[in-house]
Amino acid sequence: MIYEHVSITVKNLDRSVAFYTKVFGFKVLKKTAMNAYLYLGEDMLEIMQANTAEEKSTSKEKTDVMELLAGHVGLNHLGFRVEDMESAIESFEKLSQEFGGRVLVRPFEYRQQLKEVAEVDHDKLRRVLRSDPWRIAVVVDPDGILIEIQER
Repeated sequence: MIYEHVSITVKNLDRSVAFYTKVFGFKVLKKTAMNAYLYLGEDMLEIMQANTAEEKSTSKEKTDVMELLAGHVGLNHLGFRVEDMESAIESFEKLSQEFGGRVLVRPFEYRQQLKEVAEVDHDKLRRVLRSDPWRIAVVVDPDGILIEIQER
């Protein structure tokens, strides 16, 4: 497993992109209408536009992935990349019986629609720019913290 990114959900995407690029020196890797990936070296920060100006708590019963990942303002989820989604989910389900947590959103295919991209050399960053679909699942740890698992 490889650490992928940290994501925050914000009230104003453009304002936050400007803040993190100007104040902390991040660069825009990609930007869509609903999110932006910023990078500094090989490290990535995802900024997601909140679905509402009002903060909402993340319900463990929600199953719509965008509602889960963009339903409140603040630190949102951890993202990990795996080589084999089925194996990762199977392992997670077995281990969660002992250590807690559960699958909220089963693996599904996702295709992004990019509005802006950067030219980069790092393989980890180029992988995020791929236009072909990849698979995503969402799980929670024992405290309900969202974890996005990606196979791309």
